[in-house]
Amino acid sequence: MHDVSVSGSVAYLALGERGVATVDVTNPAAPLVTEGMEAFPGNRLEVVLASDYAAISAGRRGSGNVVQVTPDVVLKVHGIHPANGILDRDANNELVVWLRFNKAIDNWPDNRHRFRLLGPAGEPLPVEVAISNNDARLTLVDAGALQAGDRLTAVAEAGVESVNLLDNGAVTPMYRLRQSQQFPLLYRGRRPDSLRLEAVVPRRIPLAAAHEITVSGIGIPTDAERVRVYVGAQAARIVDIESNDERERAAIIRAEVPAIASAGIYDVAVAVERFGAWEEAFLRGALAVDAPLQFDAISPQWGSGAGGDTVIITGQGFEPGNTVMDGLKIKIGSVPVRSIRVLSSEQIEVVTGGGTPGLHNVYGEDRYGTRTVLSGEQGFGYGLRRLASHPARDLYPTDIVIDQATGVAITNSGLFTRHYGGIAVAGDGNLSGPVFQAHGLLFSDPVLLSSFDIQNARQPLLVGGVGALPSGPSGRNDLAAYAEYLRLSGKAFNAEFGEAALSDEERQRYEELQAQQPYLPIGADSLRIHSVIEREEGVERKRLYLAAGTAGAVRFNLDEQNGLQLLSQTLHDGGNMTVTDVLKWGNSLFALQAELGTLEGDGPQEPCDFGQTRNNARGWLQR
Repeated sequence: MHDVSVSGSVAYLALGERGVATVDVTNPAAPLVTEGMEAFPGNRLEVVLASDYAAISAGRRGSGNVVQVTPDVVLKVHGIHPANGILDRDANNELVVWLRFNKAIDNWPDNRHRFRLLGPAGEPLPVEVAISNNDARLTLVDAGALQAGDRLTAVAEAGVESVNLLDNGAVTPMYRLRQSQQFPLLYRGRRPDSLRLEAVVPRRIPLAAAHEITVSGIGIPTDAERVRVYVGAQAARIVDIESNDERERAAIIRAEVPAIASAGIYDVAVAVERFGAWEEAFLRGALAVDAPLQFDAISPQWGSGAGGDTVIITGQGFEPGNTVMDGLKIKIGSVPVRSIRVLSSEQIEVVTGGGTPGLHNVYGEDRYGTRTVLSGEQGFGYGLRRLASHPARDLYPTDIVIDQATGVAITNSGLFTRHYGGIAVAGDGNLSGPVFQAHGLLFSDPVLLSSFDIQNARQPLLVGGVGALPSGPSGRNDLAAYAEYLRLSGKAFNAEFGEAALSDEERQRYEELQAQQPYLPIGADSLRIHSVIEREEGVERKRLYLAAGTAGAVRFNLDEQNGLQLLSQTLHDGGNMTVTDVLKWGNSLFALQAELGTLEGDGPQEPCDFGQTRNNARGWLQR
């Protein structure tokens, strides 16, 4: 069983895929299971609400939600009039009791004999019974022997039926009342003004403090001995009752509410004694008892100095239901917030008003003068605050990607000109990063990407990265072949100017390497990065794209964030084109590619030096 709801003497039980069961609880000690309601195919009913005529149930259907409404399958009495249980004369000066059923009962004449009104000693009283559609009307014919305050009982006997009349005059029984129903009444036999409450002032009082309220209404006597006031279950002390109406119509009660220990919304009830009978009237949710104002935290804790940021303050003592809380004042430092919106009794949303950079205390004051403050590190600051920094050698990042699922930040390393990375030189050049030597040439291996663990925002840690040069035995072999190619091509070039020529063995090797086109983009930039989720063979994978200058567009495995494995590379054919930005959209990769211009003058004269190009370069958007 998932849920239960009661209407009249019938309890409705939500049973999931088995639907809704109905149980007659006329005698709670001996419940009677009656007909149930099926769940529609595929429905799993987990919540039920009993109405006067149907069961409204809700639950799951597949991956979605479903609401099912099923008309009642049992006959029940769902209501009685008078609802307050006091039998008075109506506008026609009659004493009438109405029993309201959920099905039509007027098609079966025998039903008229199954209703009774019993006197104080259980004796039958003379009544006239009339049935109209779903309602049975019991009119007390002679009340001469009754006195105000006598207790009566209205009875609907078991066997009341709802039937269906066929065209041929035959009758088909549909529903039957299983057990007799009894409803207690208090006889007063008058026609007094109805008791009705109009207002409670104030609407809010503080927690744990006695407070005076006024209750205004109709039909309230001025004799305090005949009046009782309740806030929830607590009785309030009546101070006085004022009225200028001798007929006890409009009146105002002044009452002192004792200290209430729990904050919340409370009903206010007034009970009055008239003509020997006590009756009650309610104002539901008429009085709110507020916890003392208290701020616990503000989030986010930093915002723009110009103001206008929306922040959430958590705590207690807020007034839910108010779009603007007039009774609350909030300041950040000395500047009031621009607006306040109450989300719940524990959360409010405010818009900051702006202020000077730095942390400020957050002050609050409620309608009762209670004050609270978030001070020091708990306050709110204008301007961004640096939590921590992590210097990393030979990194000049200009772009960053945050993986919120793992708490890792990935950065690029900037232009290779900042660290002279990837330049192949002879001798002991000033190279940064790890150095690889092959065939008399030195290659530096600057970092292209770096990963930082930022789960602790105050202590970021460098946890991984990937270099510009190919790695592993195969990568080192390719780098050695490229170094050999550079050495031989340089010697072949110098031979044209009278220096030593290539030997036959060297020429053969040079031609072999030339045929292999062993180009490696060793002067790679690390300009822009872009992270995406890609679906490969039905599985979602994290991927990172890098605009790597002359090294083209490079794709990395972001699932492995320490090593950042290189998966593929494009637009790196060794020409004078450089990729400056990348964007992955759907199944397409877009890359901005620029052509390097012609050098002005003689160009750089020293190793690792640079020269200015003429403004004749062109650019493309590649897809």
